Amino acid sequence: MTLSRYEKVNLAFLIGGGVLLAIFSIAFRFLVGRGMFGISAGIFSVQYIIAVVVFGLLLILLWRTNSQNANYAYAVLTFAFGLGVLLPPAPMTLEEIGMSIAILPLVIGGGVYHYRFNDASNVLFIGLLTLLLHEFWVFGVTYALLAFLSIGQPMVFIGIILMTVMLVGIRRVLMDELNKTKDNSSFAQGLAVFLDPL
Repeated sequence: MTLSRYEKVNLAFLIGGGVLLAIFSIAFRFLVGRGMFGISAGIFSVQYIIAVVVFGLLLILLWRTNSQNANYAYAVLTFAFGLGVLLPPAPMTLEEIGMSIAILPLVIGGGVYHYRFNDASNVLFIGLLTLLLHEFWVFGVTYALLAFLSIGQPMVFIGIILMTVMLVGIRRVLMDELNKTKDNSSFAQGLAVFLDPL
């Protein structure tokens, strides 16, 4: 299958950004000693749960993707979030980690039920993924800025740039996937305005 120039640009954003972000994320957390920088342990636990949910959504969307381009993008994001799930936040206990990971089969089971019995398009899961990825971006930028204020290490801005590049790329892929659903519901139309406001 031949990819258009637009699709190739999206993949360049996602594959390059995703691999670098996954590597940098782990290196950065060890560089700053997995510090919390004033963020409560509860917020870190919630972020870990969100990462598990996003990982599950990506597995579902890999199964239901409408294009090869999106398939590549979801695979890269699955890799990045999978690495994140393998390195839980420092304040989490083994019990909390186990309970968080137990959410994964619920997410996947809910996705299988949703598609098998509702004859549904991808819009709901595209919407959920959009929401959670933007929340993750906000948290990541906040964490990086707090780390910079605490340790004065300008390298944190590399992480912000990589996260932003990834977000731009995945927004374009999600918009493409949304268009392919041919869903004209008010939810789909609102999501399209958010993903492509111009």
